[in-house]
Amino acid sequence: MVSSGEKTLWEGKPSKKIIWKWTILKSFVLLAIFAVFFFLSSPLLFGGSPVLLIVILPVLAFAGWNYFLWKTYEYRLTDKNAYFKGGILLKKQSIVPFFKITNIPNTQDVLDQVLGFTTVGIQTAGTGGQPFPEVSFEGLVEPDAVTEILKSQIEKSRKSSVRTGSE
Repeated sequence: MVSSGEKTLWEGKPSKKIIWKWTILKSFVLLAIFAVFFFLSSPLLFGGSPVLLIVILPVLAFAGWNYFLWKTYEYRLTDKNAYFKGGILLKKQSIVPFFKITNIPNTQDVLDQVLGFTTVGIQTAGTGGQPFPEVSFEGLVEPDAVTEILKSQIEKSRKSSVRTGSE
């Protein structure tokens, strides 16, 4: 994942607690679909324990899927780039050079606050004017360390591009 000659400054994964967040969010979607189906169909179809199976089995499946998804996530900062790698069916690998970074938003939704982690976004000018980061390091328990390394490396890359006249 890292190019030769690059020095790794930080590497990590999301907190394991992110599995809870992903499972809760997917379960809410499942429950909403289930509720619509339940209210549109005959109540006689759902008697007793099958309802529990219809809800509990998918939630357990989501939790298992999210665990394996979590295992694939890798974050890395080097002296030149920020890297993300992860995914199961759709594998994604992103590399963002520090000189292209324009913003580093740290965000926490309600679940992030309850579970005690933050998402550090990495935005570039090339994201098509969208407010979404090019790369997100989700589920970080200590986001300040990552943010400080990013700021430091961005500053170094800008000073280097000014000296060499490139960008």
